[in-house]
Amino acid sequence: MAAAVSAVFATLVSVGVASDLDKSEWAAWVQAFGSVGAIFGSYLIGRWQSEREDDHAQRMALLAKREKWAAVKAVLDDLYHQCLDVADQFDDADAPLVAPFAPHYDPRKFAKSLERVESIPVFELNSDRLAGPIIDFQREARRVGGWIERARDHVAGKREDGALDDARLKAMAQGALHRLRAAYADIGEITGLA
Repeated sequence: MAAAVSAVFATLVSVGVASDLDKSEWAAWVQAFGSVGAIFGSYLIGRWQSEREDDHAQRMALLAKREKWAAVKAVLDDLYHQCLDVADQFDDADAPLVAPFAPHYDPRKFAKSLERVESIPVFELNSDRLAGPIIDFQREARRVGGWIERARDHVAGKREDGALDDARLKAMAQGALHRLRAAYADIGEITGLA
């Protein structure tokens, strides 16, 4: 840009010298060149300011989005860790299901956390990539909660379900936990908040 301006200036001076201009004609040349330079400079400054404002607006929008995502992630983290706290109860498929899940599982706390997770306004997060994993997380957390309740009832003898032995119940819970972990990992990758 500076080279182009210098070339135009050198050309104008060369034309002025070759035309043998007097003082008033030189003044008119300088004034004309100054006017063109001022217009061009105003354009460049305006463009630079506009680009800076656009960059600032984009940074602010990204910051607002990341803050919203961080709040959502905190809600998800609470329920996710509650699920992980009982995950080892379902690990050994061959061992009988005997653990009552206490003290790692509080049904009221789990239900409240699940309610918060399900109330996340998925489609207001400004990310089509994030909506799917959050919906998957919601679904699988609900399933994990259901398997925990079935296991507790099964251990307590409250439910006689001949089609669902300990190994099958554990396998179903492990599948839900696996899908929950995958959804959580996707959310962490998309948000950058692992």
